[in-house]
Amino acid sequence: MMPIRLTVGLKEAFIFPVCSSVCLVCIVMLSEIMNKYDHDSRNQAVQRLGFDDRTKNESHLNDVIRNLPPDFTAAQFLDYRHQFATSHNLTITNFISNPKCLQIAKDPNSFWKSELKGNSSFTADDDHARMNLAVDCGAMWIPEFLKTPPKAELYDFEREYLSDPPLTDAKRASSNIFSKVTLVNTSSTFVVGDTVALRVDMSDGYGQPKVKGGDEVRAWLKDRSSSVACHVTDHKNGTYLVTCLLPWEGQLRVFVELTYPREFFTVLFTSHLVLKTLAPIVAGFENSLASEATLCFNAPVLPGYGPSEICNVTSVNGSPWYCGRPVKPKLSCGDYNRTRLISSELDAPLLSSEIQVLHRKIIGFIGTDQKLLVRVLPRTGLIGSVKPDTRMIPSVPCSTVPPRMTWEQREPTGYFFRGAWQSLMCQVKEDYDAGCRKNVQILMLGDSNLRGHYYTEVSRMKCDQILKASTEKWHKPLLCVNQSDNFTMKWFPHSNPFRSSRNVWAHPLKDMLPANIAIDDIPSTGRHIILFNHYLHLTGQHISVYEEKMVVIRDALIRVFARNPNVIAALQAPHIVRKGYGYRMGDMLSRMYVKIQMEVFKDLRDKLVYFPLLDLTTACQNEETHPTQGVSKYLTKYLLGTVCDRVPV
Repeated sequence: MMPIRLTVGLKEAFIFPVCSSVCLVCIVMLSEIMNKYDHDSRNQAVQRLGFDDRTKNESHLNDVIRNLPPDFTAAQFLDYRHQFATSHNLTITNFISNPKCLQIAKDPNSFWKSELKGNSSFTADDDHARMNLAVDCGAMWIPEFLKTPPKAELYDFEREYLSDPPLTDAKRASSNIFSKVTLVNTSSTFVVGDTVALRVDMSDGYGQPKVKGGDEVRAWLKDRSSSVACHVTDHKNGTYLVTCLLPWEGQLRVFVELTYPREFFTVLFTSHLVLKTLAPIVAGFENSLASEATLCFNAPVLPGYGPSEICNVTSVNGSPWYCGRPVKPKLSCGDYNRTRLISSELDAPLLSSEIQVLHRKIIGFIGTDQKLLVRVLPRTGLIGSVKPDTRMIPSVPCSTVPPRMTWEQREPTGYFFRGAWQSLMCQVKEDYDAGCRKNVQILMLGDSNLRGHYYTEVSRMKCDQILKASTEKWHKPLLCVNQSDNFTMKWFPHSNPFRSSRNVWAHPLKDMLPANIAIDDIPSTGRHIILFNHYLHLTGQHISVYEEKMVVIRDALIRVFARNPNVIAALQAPHIVRKGYGYRMGDMLSRMYVKIQMEVFKDLRDKLVYFPLLDLTTACQNEETHPTQGVSKYLTKYLLGTVCDRVPV
């Protein structure tokens, strides 16, 4: 269906009637803090880690000249960053103040491997405790490790942010306080279906205009019970265009938020490249004779381990996964069977100003001294899906929308009206999951946000819960079966990296199922619905982790679509989390993940259904990792309502 063109103010708008404890980094004088320790031991420790024992002041950092070519590689950036950290004496406070850390610093490589103690061996639990101390003491700051990238090539968006020099003054970061929002339209009165346009001029903490884009700006309109997200266009020069569709009548207030400044992403991508992960995971190797724990990453780059000392366990993880090879002769790579989070928080060698920006959460609203209101009047006589005098409501059933159209939706994809989500693309019936109750196998693969769909459907389906959760944070398989109706519904946590627990071991071979392996196990007959998402458990890792998982899932989907014509699959996109876990498990990579999804699955858009959530969760200002029940029920309704009655193509 063709879009309706509306001229509003200075812009032409198109409306689609139907498819419309953190380690503190500081600059210190080692001689003052370490007086109570042996001077030679201190010097030896510092030299082994590759840092010069000399005092620098951040005021001198402006003299540093970056000598990187425009098309610099990841290795070139890491080499530069290591020289920068070395010349400016970035050290961890615990490393130089804790006596236990001095021993680690003498030979940091050895503390990543297990040891033999007399006639008995350290257990995996002992190794886990030792590696926690190693993280606290900066033992990951081994030059060879810091200077080795997890992936040879940089993503374009990585290079854009990493091209900026180190942030030496936190007030030079984008600031909501001095930034401005102004109305572009000539009037603040509109009719239903119009588009309101606003301009954002970004400034730093000194009130100086920014000349680059790259900030995460979010915007929405709302009244007492309804809300809609706006689309933000980055002009790459410090200005942003915010366009908001007006789907219902009333008086709406404009909210524009600086969620993450550009400088946040520069520091975040630096940290991800330098450390490879901000949420380290260790593997447990165990048999009847011994146990041991080693560090794991998605690349064969591990502190303390050479290339021949690494186990490649990708075949059981589904996507690239490498762990240190056990040193105990009674253990082999085949004894990999457990994983566990490192308890200690991990930070890269950063300036205090960089840490200040990284540790911020949401910056705040732009234009708080303004109260921008728009008045929306009823529109009469407009044809299509817009009901006269009311609001925009489509009539096409979601189950009949072609998969490609789900990928090509424009923001906003819908809006909340009196607390209920209304898609601008399609409509779902109240009995949305009727087509999923008989002769179907539903497979949900991903994290706990898919688990939420499982719980909602279990309460609606007549099935026996064969595998049932016994705790609130349940990271093991779930299974519900109705044999008489030939109905099965399963949920599996995705494979590592997965933030299972810091306190107990998870069992990835038993409790986690790689999505690509699960898809490859689907037979060539029978009706199957696959729902998958991978998100917040991965945002603390280098972004290559996410791309690798999407690539192997894509390849598995190509195979299953070829052998079974009755398979329907849907990808749930990232959502907004305004609280989250900061930069270790937050929503900061959500739009980068969407870019990766768009690229990886571009050739499957005629088969794979896409379920975007960024503007939905922006509109409701979602706070938590798991959207509230009032919101999540609409996520389940629209996701299942789109796939349950769908005819495979």
